[in-house]
Amino acid sequence: MYFCMVTSEIHNRMRRIICFLFLIVLMVGCSKDEVTPEVDTAPEVDTSGAILFTASRPSSYITRNMIENVEALQSAGFGVFAYYTGDQNWSTAGASTIPNFMYDQRVTWDSGQGQWTYSPVKYWPNNNNPADGSGATGSESKNYLSFFAYAPYGVTGFSANNAAGAPSVNYTWGADNDLLYAAQTDRYKYDSDDANDNGRIGETVLFNFRHALCKVQFKVRRSNTSHAVSLKSLSVSFYTTATFNLGSATWSLHSGSGSSNVFDASLSPISVTAVTEEEAHAVGSPIMLIPGALTTFNVSYTVGGSEFTHTDALFESGLIPTSGASGCQYTIIFTIDGDAIKVDRNRFTEQW
Repeated sequence: MYFCMVTSEIHNRMRRIICFLFLIVLMVGCSKDEVTPEVDTAPEVDTSGAILFTASRPSSYITRNMIENVEALQSAGFGVFAYYTGDQNWSTAGASTIPNFMYDQRVTWDSGQGQWTYSPVKYWPNNNNPADGSGATGSESKNYLSFFAYAPYGVTGFSANNAAGAPSVNYTWGADNDLLYAAQTDRYKYDSDDANDNGRIGETVLFNFRHALCKVQFKVRRSNTSHAVSLKSLSVSFYTTATFNLGSATWSLHSGSGSSNVFDASLSPISVTAVTEEEAHAVGSPIMLIPGALTTFNVSYTVGGSEFTHTDALFESGLIPTSGASGCQYTIIFTIDGDAIKVDRNRFTEQW
């Protein structure tokens, strides 16, 4: 009897020891899962360096009307595509790399924290050999990330997550839409805190957003005539879809057909009294159009009770240029001279 009791006690102790060791293994495994960031690319990561975002707005952000403050961008949020290219920069490896680090990652404004946030948080790849205070850049390779962003978040029609090269979007025009874009290529984070480390960028990626669409403001004036001039209507026709590349900031593959009534005098015509360009009457609100998409105008007016209508190409080439025209703005001034109309096209290339 005594032997059986001893044997039973030994078995119980062995079971407790085995259970204890099993629990230790589980705790170690769970701990490792909790501190290892979720990264869907190959690089090792710096768990102390979360990737943060900040954004600056263009001079104005368009929804239905022009909004001259940053709250509109904060309300809209933005999306991010990120590419890991290892020790090769974007110009070398970008065309053959897919968005392997982030794909349409939503970034939102947290008013409580006063910063842009997203989830799950991603981390900078580890760098092998940081620069030192002497200005040396280190003997080992950097680990590059390239970022492309757009706003407002939720625009559909982007290239697939397995498509190589900078993201592009098949964009459909809407009267109340806006499209912003930004890029930061060849970003990396050294481990050094040395102020003389010229390669160190810290944890934050800054997006300086720009407008992808053109802004067009129409105005009307009259020649020096004694006859009464009234503008009855003004409309424009254009392509409604095109592809925009966030890397090259160019438009291509225009298609579709649409029109917009800039002004319709069904309620009250505009009495045109201005003579000089400086005095010209603004017609309706500015409209946003896909570069390369504005083709024709149709304007109807009366002079001394006689009605005239003109339809013509708005630009001499028939198109707003598609290359390097993102974010351009135009002021179109119609000068009415009896049955004739003159079109002055003033382009302002600064970002709006």
